[in-house]
Amino acid sequence: MCNNNGTLDSNESVDINVNLDINRKFRNQLLVTVLSTSGLLGVSSCLTVSILVWCIFCAVVYWGKIDRLPSHRIEKFLENEENGPAIIGHRGGANEAPENTIAALLEAKKNGAYAVEVDIGVTKDEVAILLHDWTVDRTTDGEGKISEMTLEEAERLNAAANFSNRSQFPSEKIPTLEECVIKCLELDLKIYFDVKDFSDKTVSILIDIYERYPRLMETAIVCSFIPSVIYKVRLRNPEILTALTTSPRFFQTEVKKMKIPLKEWISPISYVMDSIMVWSMFNWLWYLCGNSAILLNKDFISRSVLDHWNACGIHVVPWTVNDPGDKVYFTESLKLAIITDCVLSSVDE
Repeated sequence: MCNNNGTLDSNESVDINVNLDINRKFRNQLLVTVLSTSGLLGVSSCLTVSILVWCIFCAVVYWGKIDRLPSHRIEKFLENEENGPAIIGHRGGANEAPENTIAALLEAKKNGAYAVEVDIGVTKDEVAILLHDWTVDRTTDGEGKISEMTLEEAERLNAAANFSNRSQFPSEKIPTLEECVIKCLELDLKIYFDVKDFSDKTVSILIDIYERYPRLMETAIVCSFIPSVIYKVRLRNPEILTALTTSPRFFQTEVKKMKIPLKEWISPISYVMDSIMVWSMFNWLWYLCGNSAILLNKDFISRSVLDHWNACGIHVVPWTVNDPGDKVYFTESLKLAIITDCVLSSVDE
């Protein structure tokens, strides 16, 4: 699909504004819907559905492309201006401070990170906070879904309750997204926003934070496993840097976490869905969304994979790189920015 310059051949480009007379609002809603459901549709063996999916697929790719930002934008973003390795603290550096807290941001900066990756959750009263899971059970002294708690209730929890080094971090609150942004701008830390909620509300929150803090255009990137999130963000503001995140076992991992009956029957479907998603990520989703980078599971990276993305003009960021040897290989041999739980230290995997 891409030539040596990382772009499609000119005869594959279609100018919808000239050649097609279609309502833009309807078209965009169609594309978002397709992206949200394409994995489920793709597993059907029904011939009619297969033909429909193929037709919509062609329409999505040729009609819906969002132009990619100039390469200098992502190159500048990925650069560690202090000339050290480009280390990104995963959830702020989850092995060195309570994850997704202000303490983690401070610790990451102290330990030499040039950026942090943080996870966005949304409370019952629609305030964006930092939280990786759908519930607060794993990381705090509370329990329950964050979507069923108000901000006031969430802030009463101790986000350091289950951290291994309680003596150093006895108590930390769940911060809001805005508190995170303000602190990162103050510390001169770049930000990888990891978005797991595909709701329009979350997209609106992101757009709003970029509008209120315009420096984020140069110091932040929106990342997600969910293509519709990235597409909706770039529809709303095509100047925002974005990256798709992928793993060869994403759906399989999510199914294993579910507490549902007949899980063994769903597992084979998740394998098929993973295959479809990986194929889509590599062949057309990056082009459709106009992404600047892709976040890849480190175990999924090979020379041929890097060659593919280099040919497409897409920058690769491996996650989660904790092993000392892997850190040296990715940062020094391959010259890649890496996402790690341990900015300063290392752990054997």
